[in-house]
Amino acid sequence: MLIARMTAKIFLGSAACRNDEWLNLSIDFSKELSIVRLILTMFPTWMYPVVAHLIPGRYRLKKCLATATRIVGPLMEKHREVAKKRSIGVHVEEEDTLLHWMMDLGDEKENQVSEMSTRQCFMALASIHTTSTTISNILFDLCAHPEWIPILIDEIDEVTKGTGKLGGKDGVGAKEWLAKLEKLDSFLMESLRYNPVLLRKCINSIYRQSHLLTVAVAPSRYAIESHTFNDGQHIPAGATISWANYYHQNDPSLAPEPHLFDPMRSYRKRYSSPEQKSKHLAGQAEIDNLTFGYGRGACPGRFFAIGEIKTIVSRLLVEFEFKYPEGKSRPRSIGLNEFSLPDPGAKLMIRKRRKQSQGGDRP
Repeated sequence: MLIARMTAKIFLGSAACRNDEWLNLSIDFSKELSIVRLILTMFPTWMYPVVAHLIPGRYRLKKCLATATRIVGPLMEKHREVAKKRSIGVHVEEEDTLLHWMMDLGDEKENQVSEMSTRQCFMALASIHTTSTTISNILFDLCAHPEWIPILIDEIDEVTKGTGKLGGKDGVGAKEWLAKLEKLDSFLMESLRYNPVLLRKCINSIYRQSHLLTVAVAPSRYAIESHTFNDGQHIPAGATISWANYYHQNDPSLAPEPHLFDPMRSYRKRYSSPEQKSKHLAGQAEIDNLTFGYGRGACPGRFFAIGEIKTIVSRLLVEFEFKYPEGKSRPRSIGLNEFSLPDPGAKLMIRKRRKQSQGGDRP
């Protein structure tokens, strides 16, 4: 719910982030779509038009889209009125949101209410659950390695003391402020390497020596048309091409002693030489870091997601204490098709932080 509210504030504005109907819709849409998709993949594609009508989740999805249209429509109309007033020279204050940017740059079809509301639902799908999963994994890793908590808190205190609170100093935007949390960025990268959100281990239906062959695939690409490479390798249209990202990121040549959880792995790489200073960051799509894809197909919202994660984790760290209940330890992730999910039954103990460092004001 916290991620849903933050995302709604940026995407649609203050009214939406306080609208329980929209917040619940943005969370439920992802769940319903995943269920419908999972059921459909159990059948051959030619049966989809028949099977789809028999899935209850399909009708819940239609209800979600209808509700989204009812909520997004007035927001779009309000922006159109503002745009008209501005066109005749009237100064009008308006909240800056992604919706407004999309409307200003969209064509006639994209500015239809039904089209725009559907896009907002799908952006929520891509933004909420993956981000909340990543933050959950970071908290699990922090509790499993509590010695890093004071180190990260000291970094947050140092940045706050030198730059002021997040968003509290003119000329220092959130992007610049969060970029200074280099150790937190490195911890995030290691958590993503250890517990990738998507496409960690896909079960292939090929038996080899009485065991299912497991592969880790990310990113994936869908072949729109057939192509034959110079070496004769043929990719037919409709095929899905995937890359073994999990094993790539755990290659000892890229990550020495990959079985060890080393939160400063990326931090050390950045400071190994001046040429590396601007590399090895959580939001970068590099050959050695395919968490968010690569090239033109890289996740367009990766910097927004990293900013959200850093903002929330830094606030949680300075205001709360976390630990596992007595006798409990780091829960294993659960694999569901290509998804890797935190154990939904896992629990953490949390309380307001009792002792704070003597650093500057915190965010």
